[in-house]
Amino acid sequence: MIELAFQLILEFLWIAMYIIAPALFLYVANEAWYRGFHQHTRRVELSTGLVGVPVHELSHAIIAKLFGMKIIELALYRPDPQSRTLGYVNYSYQAGHAWHSIGRFFVGIAPLIGGSLAVLALFHLTGLPKLTQYVTRPDLGVFVGLAGWLRDLATTIDTPAQIGALVLSIMIGTHASPSRSDMTGAASGLISVLIVYLIYRLFTLALPELADRFIYPYFNLHAGAMDLAALITQMAALGAIASGMLAALSFAFALKRKSSINDQVPSG
Repeated sequence: MIELAFQLILEFLWIAMYIIAPALFLYVANEAWYRGFHQHTRRVELSTGLVGVPVHELSHAIIAKLFGMKIIELALYRPDPQSRTLGYVNYSYQAGHAWHSIGRFFVGIAPLIGGSLAVLALFHLTGLPKLTQYVTRPDLGVFVGLAGWLRDLATTIDTPAQIGALVLSIMIGTHASPSRSDMTGAASGLISVLIVYLIYRLFTLALPELADRFIYPYFNLHAGAMDLAALITQMAALGAIASGMLAALSFAFALKRKSSINDQVPSG
């Protein structure tokens, strides 16, 4: 029994990596994006926040309500120069309430979910290829299908609506990373989520016929986690491409400026 529990915990951690790895990819892409603007970082952050922050905060609020929590105050976009926050959601929950404990985990990672779905909607409405179409199962083919998706994406963009969708997607993605307080809240609900997962897996192992009939046709945890990983990776890839283009432009500008300075220096 102990061996089975240990195996299921490892399985849970492996599924969690489906989300953690793309989330880290998104975080690195966002850091590179903002660092590329140097002294203009705050201005760019405020500009992209006009779209990204409301999506971020609404994601928190919607999932909090879905788990029965009370929204005390919601600021979709309210930059504070002292705390440097751009928006916030204050909500209340009952300590020790099992459903609220599970909810805190999902409220914490809500920007990843809400941002991913918003970008998915933009891609769907404008006919852009989606990374979920390139993911293979049962293996984790998210990063394997990335190259093919990027190739097809580059050859598909040909309308103003599609260009606009990409710009909006980058604005959403650059604010989709959970904050430190978000991650603290998510961590507080992680044990409750693990317990639910263990119950779910023990049931599917003990009663496989019932699981095949009543659970798997409607809910496949592995497939759902992989789809979410693909959607997060999709946001991160757009940010990474934008960061790379920005870095290339900055480097070219620096070389041009250096060449101009050298031309102005009188020769001996």
